[in-house]
Amino acid sequence: MPKIFLIRVCETVANMEGKISNFTPLTPNGIIQSDKVANRLRNVGLSAIYSSSLESASKTALIIAQQYKISIVEHSEFNETYLGDWDGMTKKDIVEKYPHEWKEWLDSPNNSWRFPGARETLVEARTRAMKRFNQIIHSHSKDDIICIVTHGNIIRFILCSLLDIDLSKMLAFHQFNGAITALEASGNESRISFVNDICHLLSLGFSDSITGKPWAY
Repeated sequence: MPKIFLIRVCETVANMEGKISNFTPLTPNGIIQSDKVANRLRNVGLSAIYSSSLESASKTALIIAQQYKISIVEHSEFNETYLGDWDGMTKKDIVEKYPHEWKEWLDSPNNSWRFPGARETLVEARTRAMKRFNQIIHSHSKDDIICIVTHGNIIRFILCSLLDIDLSKMLAFHQFNGAITALEASGNESRISFVNDICHLLSLGFSDSITGKPWAY
């Protein structure tokens, strides 16, 4: 089975400002995080690097790719879930304007749930991400080692799909900026080695993008 590293994008301006948005670039700290991710993966022998087409992901992927001197391949199917009316809002503003929806999102988003004003449901977003994911793993040999730089919810979709977990439980998988998840997958068979590994970032400091609370190790 191909070995796959899933990388959540490194810190963006929106992350730093406590906003929810898919369209802001990496911060200077995000660049440093990307360098540390690249250093972590420097000797694993990557044969291909894929990313979402959003700037934060492609920049993170480019920094990883530079040490291997290979080109990244962007796929919009790995773009983060569309956030609709929430895009660009702070968590505080969302809680005040959409208290029921925010609680529902944190507690148990079901398959038909969508962000207010968004054009796709969670299951539709998972479907487009998993279609591309499966195409990629089927295009690689069992000895290939690949990297996919994408976003928190997309990684959660992949994990839920591979482990046959309902999407209502997706937020049980923490995904920090710059975290690495490692797995092997081929057809209906998969093995998860580790999830949300941030040992390469311990010296930097970061916060949970879902709750906004700082974490310290």
